[in-house]
Amino acid sequence: MKHKFIILYFLPLFFLTCTEKDRVWDNPLDPDSNIEFTAPEIISITPFDFDKLSIEWLKVDENYTKIQIERSLIDSNLIQIAEVDTLTSTYIDTGLVFGSTYYYKIRGMADEVQGVYSDVSSATLNLPAPENLNYTALSDHEIQLTWDYALLSRIDEDFNNNIYSSDVSNSKSLTSSLKNNREHNTYQLDTELSQFRDPNSELFRSETDSNFEDGFIIQRSESEGIYTVLDTLASGIIEYEDSNLSFGVNYLYRICTYAGIYKSTFISIDSVLTTFPAPTVFTATPISDQNITLSWTDNCSFEDGYEIWRKMGTENFEIIDSTEASINDYTDLGLSYGETYSYKIRAFTELNLSNYTGEVLISTTFPAPTVLTATPISDQNITLSWTDNC
Repeated sequence: MKHKFIILYFLPLFFLTCTEKDRVWDNPLDPDSNIEFTAPEIISITPFDFDKLSIEWLKVDENYTKIQIERSLIDSNLIQIAEVDTLTSTYIDTGLVFGSTYYYKIRGMADEVQGVYSDVSSATLNLPAPENLNYTALSDHEIQLTWDYALLSRIDEDFNNNIYSSDVSNSKSLTSSLKNNREHNTYQLDTELSQFRDPNSELFRSETDSNFEDGFIIQRSESEGIYTVLDTLASGIIEYEDSNLSFGVNYLYRICTYAGIYKSTFISIDSVLTTFPAPTVFTATPISDQNITLSWTDNCSFEDGYEIWRKMGTENFEIIDSTEASINDYTDLGLSYGETYSYKIRAFTELNLSNYTGEVLISTTFPAPTVLTATPISDQNITLSWTDNC
């Protein structure tokens, strides 16, 4: 009985000692923890203003209580510049030099327990160029351009995401900072843009607009590649309609972003043509010895009408008449029997002419009677009969 008592006395002590020594610590906030943290991931670094970059990351470990941000002008020896809590996933780094490239990495912290660093990511503080420039031919003289711009409404979105900034504590003071910066650069903007600004198109910025860019510059060239400024657009506009163009001319366009005295690189698109569908399925049908009817398929929705061209024999084509819009037939009257005529037509608007249809060759018709028969009906009379083909 005595031995049983000794065994029962030491058994719990032995169990506790072994368990305490061998078990894995499961408190992520304890410096002696052996928990493996997941590295955060930087998903974007984008310009926010002339001296600001916005760093956005993906929160991947719920054990983190704060995030440390490190930065350098080279891809090594990064130094901590900020520490934020995990309520945010965006940080605004300020006081930067426009045109410079910056390198960043971040790591999560579970109180004083250091997590794993993200990969190093970099970005250049400049104005990104527009993207995905496309065009649609609207008519014989109109082209619509569309494009994307990554920074549009970026600031407004970030304000809704509880951003942190290294020089302001809330979104209102950041808005004020951006506004003052742009007001300070107004004289520089006017001076710089005077060389390519349309004097009849006033550059403007809405008082409520907080986008980084001031707008876009549209340039156009006609085939030879010498660009001239077509127009300037305000911030937030990502489409433009160019009109009074010539059908058949190859146009080239390019667009850049501007903000203050700065311009981005251009994005361009070549071989832009207006559209002017010509009529098709053009036919000519003789309906008498003096008249020929023409018909065609109307493929255009904006023509003002159609020109009718004719030549006789080997003579030159001449315009003989025109129709109103949406007409798809025409009868040519008063022709000469036995002559051969050629026809072609094309659509027209106030500014342009479509391509011609192919030529059709036709003669008037005067069908002779056929199946002529003579039948004697008496010693003095003969009856004639024939088929009337006319």
